[in-house]
Amino acid sequence: MSSDICEYPRREKQSFQIFFPSGIDQKAFLTTWPGGTPVSVELDPRFVRLLLVLYDFRLKDTEKDVQPPEARGWRSREAIAMEIGRRTGYSIDAQTLSAYANQLTRKLARAFRLAFVGGRVPPLIDRRRNLGYRLPPHVELTIIDGAIQEDQVTPGN
Repeated sequence: MSSDICEYPRREKQSFQIFFPSGIDQKAFLTTWPGGTPVSVELDPRFVRLLLVLYDFRLKDTEKDVQPPEARGWRSREAIAMEIGRRTGYSIDAQTLSAYANQLTRKLARAFRLAFVGGRVPPLIDRRRNLGYRLPPHVELTIIDGAIQEDQVTPGN
């Protein structure tokens, strides 16, 4: 195995940053630094909206002190789709929402596989039958709005 290839650190709290170079309704970059190695992917606004809605649901449940903590943030696909529709004015159905979640997961997994050898790709979105979707507790999301320089982010595939 080459010494310049990193292995993904397992069971770590994962911090993600969403950079909005030119406004919230434009493309953004999702970046994480597992083990000190940056992994970035470019996100369409539809993926960003999905992440922001899931993050808001988790924050609301944390503020309400929903017990047990494992139950925080879960919402049905229909509830998430309705919230995205309420915020954007565009209707979205549960199947389209599932497709967005799958595309986002594949996009991030591809970027991780390019950066790391071995190890499991950490889930960015948890999915459970009869519970719906949520951001997992190990995912920390930081939102940064404003202009960024090209050398700060290396877009993935």
